Amino acid sequence: MKSKGIDLWEILFYVALAIFMLWAIAKSTGLISTPEWLAVGVPALSAGVAIGSFYQKFRMLATKIDDIDAKVNAFCEKCPHEK
Repeated sequence: MKSKGIDLWEILFYVALAIFMLWAIAKSTGLISTPEWLAVGVPALSAGVAIGSFYQKFRMLATKIDDIDAKVNAFCEKCPHEK
């Protein structure tokens, strides 16, 4: 069994969530005051990066599932079937 490592998409996802959470906490406590375009831009950019990295990770998982399905089908074709 292969060891599970952290890949780029997981790092990007968690960094985007961390940036959003830190920004939201700082904004709600009044530590930062930003113009309106930036108040909308930071959460939108963080959400876009998080959604994009989640999508890439999902595609990688779907590819792995397809590979496993192909291997199982190939194995089942070699096995004698009971009729």
